[in-house]
Amino acid sequence: MGLTKQYLRYVPDGVLNYLAAQRCNIATIQEQTNSKGDRRSRSHWIAFACGEIIHVWDIRRNEKVLQFTSVAEEVTCLAFMNNEKLLAAGYADGSIAVYNLFTEQLVFSQKGHKSSVNCIAFNSDGSLLASGSNDTETILWDVVGQTSLCRLKGHKSPITDCRFMLHHPYLLTSSKDSLLKVWDLQTYRCCSTLVGHKSEINKFVLLNEDQRLVTGSADSEIRVYDLTFVDPKGEVDASIATTTLEENVIASALENESTDTNSSPVRWKMAGSIIRKDRIVGMAVDPTGGYLSFHGNDAWLECIKMNTDEKVKELLGRRVRKKRKKMKKELLTEDAAEDPLEEDEPLTASELLELQFTKLPPHKCGGKIFSLVFLKKAASEPPTLLLNLGNSLRSVSIDVGDNLLKEASSVALPAHRFDIRTSAITSDGNTIITSCSEHLRIWNREAMQCVHTIPCDYAVSSALIPGDRFLVLGSKNGKLELFDIIEGVMHVSIQAHAGPVWGLCLYNDARKSIITGGEDKEVKFWDLDFGSPDSDRGMTLTCRKTVKMDDSVASVRLSPDQKLLAVALLDNTVKVMMADSLKFRHSLYGHALPVTCMDISWDSRFIVTGSADKNVKIWQLEFGDVAKSLFAHDDSVTSVLFIPRTHMFFSAGRDGKIKQWDADKHERITTFSGHHSEVWSLALTADGRTLVSTSHDRSIRLWQKTDEILVLDEERETEREQEFEKQANQTEEPVIAGEVNKEIGPAGRQTFKAMQAAEKIVEALNILREEKSQAEAGVKEPPHALLVAYGNITSVRYVLETLKRIKPSELQGALLSLSLNDAVELIQVLKDLLLSGTQTELVTKALTYLLRVNALQIESNKMLLLELDELRSHGTDHLDRLRNLVSFNRAGLEHLQLQLEERDDVKLFSDATQQFTERKKKLKKRAVLSMAS
Repeated sequence: MGLTKQYLRYVPDGVLNYLAAQRCNIATIQEQTNSKGDRRSRSHWIAFACGEIIHVWDIRRNEKVLQFTSVAEEVTCLAFMNNEKLLAAGYADGSIAVYNLFTEQLVFSQKGHKSSVNCIAFNSDGSLLASGSNDTETILWDVVGQTSLCRLKGHKSPITDCRFMLHHPYLLTSSKDSLLKVWDLQTYRCCSTLVGHKSEINKFVLLNEDQRLVTGSADSEIRVYDLTFVDPKGEVDASIATTTLEENVIASALENESTDTNSSPVRWKMAGSIIRKDRIVGMAVDPTGGYLSFHGNDAWLECIKMNTDEKVKELLGRRVRKKRKKMKKELLTEDAAEDPLEEDEPLTASELLELQFTKLPPHKCGGKIFSLVFLKKAASEPPTLLLNLGNSLRSVSIDVGDNLLKEASSVALPAHRFDIRTSAITSDGNTIITSCSEHLRIWNREAMQCVHTIPCDYAVSSALIPGDRFLVLGSKNGKLELFDIIEGVMHVSIQAHAGPVWGLCLYNDARKSIITGGEDKEVKFWDLDFGSPDSDRGMTLTCRKTVKMDDSVASVRLSPDQKLLAVALLDNTVKVMMADSLKFRHSLYGHALPVTCMDISWDSRFIVTGSADKNVKIWQLEFGDVAKSLFAHDDSVTSVLFIPRTHMFFSAGRDGKIKQWDADKHERITTFSGHHSEVWSLALTADGRTLVSTSHDRSIRLWQKTDEILVLDEERETEREQEFEKQANQTEEPVIAGEVNKEIGPAGRQTFKAMQAAEKIVEALNILREEKSQAEAGVKEPPHALLVAYGNITSVRYVLETLKRIKPSELQGALLSLSLNDAVELIQVLKDLLLSGTQTELVTKALTYLLRVNALQIESNKMLLLELDELRSHGTDHLDRLRNLVSFNRAGLEHLQLQLEERDDVKLFSDATQQFTERKKKLKKRAVLSMAS
């Protein structure tokens, strides 16, 4: 039996080119901390995402303070809790995660949606979390219990925004179906629906203590509604009734508008609208409620000042005086306008809205705005907006005196703004070179920072000249550019081809030649002359030979032994010719679409081609016969690269995946999942231990080879688990007997981990059954090995310990996976535990869920009648006893805290928290960026 071939694992080793992602919003803390002893104020912290990495940034000190990474998917939305303690994130795969800013740890993470999460929001006290997704559903999460509560199903299109009301138990959600729904958090039902929008609602905000609603949609109209709340008796809540300075004017303005006469507890009246040129994409309101800002799909930022009652009264007086002056000019009597409020025509709702809102002049930013947020400022500081412009975070302040928007400062992130099409890495792996359509950037791997930025043409190919000092770049405009990466300058730029230079490789002979292939159907050989230090003659590139091809050239490669030259053409073939005489050797044909990339092994034995037909083919280079055709990617293959001194190679595709293959065994080794969009280029060090990949998501990822042995069987098992998770996430939610309501559903899902937890519960129940059967038969056997391992506990106690080890987010899915017989037996065990007062909270949660999902079967079979009657009569006593105990302990702790604060004049635990955060701060390496004012 032959030896099994061993493979070593590549692991992620860092991400370069981080910047605020265009898809994710910027989150900011809107409340001040109450901890007097905590000197690290968080009021100027912001959070933005780069792929799956969340950066928490101190905007005032201009430095990164925290970084979170737990889910290997792209972050799509962020939200801070008001008390500065928690940060919630939504991901592209439908997951949500909650992080603790004090302990810098993950609180919990769970997948509940089928597709990307578009919005996420905390309620006022942070106990509830709402997430809206592209799957048209909204899920409510219990942050304290770390589990999902319910799934709200009322919209017919993706959810665009969700917000909790501050002073009322309602959740508002908007969707692309042009509806805005209000959900009652006490009954989990939709209690009201706002109609009237002609297109999708993108954003909305609540103003004036939940008394006013402002919506932004795709029809370029901002609609304003006044809200009123009705108690169950049908009376309007007096605490939120509309009271303004001129009640008779407002009443006359609103009595002409349509009134919502339905029985909904939340009612609205149209107060007016504001027309703008473009659709509304983003909207934000100042923490003080004084300014409303919004933007569209362009670089223009607009802002509206919400006038106070005194300002509205002043503007109304001006309006009256202006009208009176006009009447005098028309030779009317002076008595005609003695009392304008009584004799003049009443104001319409739109006219009143013009008095309440003052529109500021628009401000044009340096690029397209992707998201915006107001920063928390002191009362003496002007309101400030923070904008995400793709590669920079720009702050814009509002001049309160002149009512103007002024650019304050910007944080310029050293990052590529556009697709990174080419990459190269030096032989020692210390320097990485990447290029896009406007810049070539040189990165220091150890510092993980950009050290040089050089303007360049649109790069589509590149090659690093031996010596690791000079880089040749081929552009989309047909130019060849030569750069000195040590000095950070460009030495040569010449027009090489009439079209894009898609192929570029080195001819390592004495003349240091370069071979290029372009869309103009030509392959050219260039001699590189570095010049002489004794003369003024600089570096030059001279074309010494041109070969005309039958079609456009997509790629060129020279074999390492310098004997054969391979040229890929758009006619789906690869022409192999002698490198010295350019004599045709053979043609490689078999791809259905053009070959986009290729590479040759170190011993010139194999050539690997990747095509737009999603296949990778392995060829014998000497004779041109195909050894194997592999279906490699779900989209076009963009890059292939052999590992030096091996027959293993990497392939990258537009599906965002990087795969490692064995050309000898013709099998896939592993798959790298890190990029969130098309992977454009790959680069390897000379020893093959470091891999660099660049992508359309503008990230540069490093992969490091380790000494860990990769077992193929384990890799396939992991891939099967991931595939099961993916399929389970796409299935419908579980059907619960008796549940017929279409607006609400269970939020739990049967994930792979939940099924594993269910298997552990069944195993514990089997041990319990064995002990019962042995006791009934009078057979005395030694205890089960698992019971001995846990300290000779009883089988009932082992069932409880099994439930305790299950995560709260997986408990419902595990209980849902149990069969009816297992569920009935578990209910009996939980009943005994509840009556004994053991783990009352956990036991009650599991017991109520089991009874709910199996209610019809239990009722139809008339099972557990005695147990249910005993629970009804005695079960609530234990819950009341636990509730009273918790309330008593909480009151005692609050009293103790007040006494300590009065004695020491500090908040409880604040000094300890400060010491802990300072100790963690010393252990973290912080990246500092330059501030451009």
